[in-house]
Amino acid sequence: MKKDDISLRRRHLMIAGLAGLAAPAGVFAALDTEGGLESAVRPLVVSGRVVDPTGKPLAGAIVAASRVNTTTDADGRFVFTTVAGTARNGLPRSLACRVSHPAHRTLENRMEFGRASLQRDEAGAWRAAVRLHLA
Repeated sequence: MKKDDISLRRRHLMIAGLAGLAAPAGVFAALDTEGGLESAVRPLVVSGRVVDPTGKPLAGAIVAASRVNTTTDADGRFVFTTVAGTARNGLPRSLACRVSHPAHRTLENRMEFGRASLQRDEAGAWRAAVRLHLA
């Protein structure tokens, strides 16, 4: 059996490259004080829908999270790809989020990801689904 000489950091970089993200290897792993991996940074694809208080979709709302901005479509849907640190429980860490629409109040909150809203794809990236309500 051939010895695998690829480091864990290199593997993270290779996986991110497969997912279409380019980042320095240092972005993909953070060391704790004992020299082990405290948290790995993995690709995270967030999709969702922005709705008003009555549940109707909001077209043209701006969703900003983790230095990424996107605008909702006619059905209030959005999707963006970013990177998210992984907590010790293995799930992505929450993301600070800002949602704004000209006809509604701006929402600033955190996107929390629970096991029910998360899946892993074949490249190892997390995929999360969220619903955001604007007042």
